[in-house]
Amino acid sequence: MFGNLFSRKKEKAAWLELAEELNMPKDVVKALAALRPVEKDPGLDEYIEGLGNLAIPGEAENAEAGLEMALGRDPHHYKLLRCMLYAAWFTRAEYKGFLRIPDQIFLDTMGCFRRFVEECRVRTGSPDWDRGWWVWRQLSRRLFRLGALEYEWLDDEEIFAMHIPSDADLSPESVDASLEQAKTFLNCVYLGVQDRPIVCRSWLLSPALEDMLDENSNIRSFRKRFRFTGERQEEVESCLEWLFRVPPDTPYEKLPEETSLQRKAKAYLLAGGSIGTGSGILIGTEGDWEDWTWV
Repeated sequence: MFGNLFSRKKEKAAWLELAEELNMPKDVVKALAALRPVEKDPGLDEYIEGLGNLAIPGEAENAEAGLEMALGRDPHHYKLLRCMLYAAWFTRAEYKGFLRIPDQIFLDTMGCFRRFVEECRVRTGSPDWDRGWWVWRQLSRRLFRLGALEYEWLDDEEIFAMHIPSDADLSPESVDASLEQAKTFLNCVYLGVQDRPIVCRSWLLSPALEDMLDENSNIRSFRKRFRFTGERQEEVESCLEWLFRVPPDTPYEKLPEETSLQRKAKAYLLAGGSIGTGSGILIGTEGDWEDWTWV
C-alpha cells in the first residue's frame, strides 16, 4: 500500500518531521531521537505497513500486536511510538491521495499522539506511550477527529462510534459544529452510510451523573442528545482516568476535588456507589435500529 516505505525522506526522518508538526513534547522527541532507527528495520516493514491497512478486517489491529512483540523490550513503548509516527507519515499520503481528505483533519486526528503522551504524564508523571493498542484506528483511517469529537466506523455492526477526546469542547455550539461536519464528511468517505446510527459509550452518559451535574452544564446538554440504551458497571471506574486524571489503582480517598463534579463523584464513590458507563444512540440517527448497548 505504501510502496517502498524506506525510499523517501532520506534527508530528514519522516517520524521526526511529523512529530515536530504535531508539536510533540520536546523531551519525548529527544528520547525518540536517541533510539536507533527501529522503524527502518526491514523485519518490521510488514507490521508498519499493516498498521494502515483498512481493506483487510483486523489487519491493522493484528499488526499493532505483532509490532509490539517484534520490538521486544520497550520500557516506555517509545520504539512503538516512533514506528507509529513513521506509519502516520504514510497515512497522510493516503489522506491526500484517493480520499482527498483536508490536511487539517489529518493533523486534528493525529493530534492523539501528543494528547496521549501528555495524558499519561498527568496520570503517572511519565509521558509514556500507553495507547499503541488504540492508535491503529487512526492510522488505518477507521477513526477521524472532526472538530471536538471523533467518529469511528465499526464494520461488523455498520454503525459509527462517537468518541470524546479529553480536550473536547462540549459546548452546544462546538458539538453542533462537529456533528454538522460529520454529516457531510462521513458520507463522503463511507459512501451510502448517511442513515447509519451514531452510538456512544462513555462515563459521561452514566445515569449516576444525573444528580451531580449543574442544570446548565455542557455535559448535561451533551447527554440530552442521546437516547439512553443501557449502562454497565466496571471493575475499574473509567472516570478515574478521564474525570480525575489519576491511575486506575488510586484509592478513592486520594482523588482530587478541584471541580464541583469531582467533589460530588468522589463522595459518591466513597459512599460505595459506582459510576460505570452509559450507552446511547444519537437522537436523529436511530432509523430502524434496535436498542443497542456497547458491550
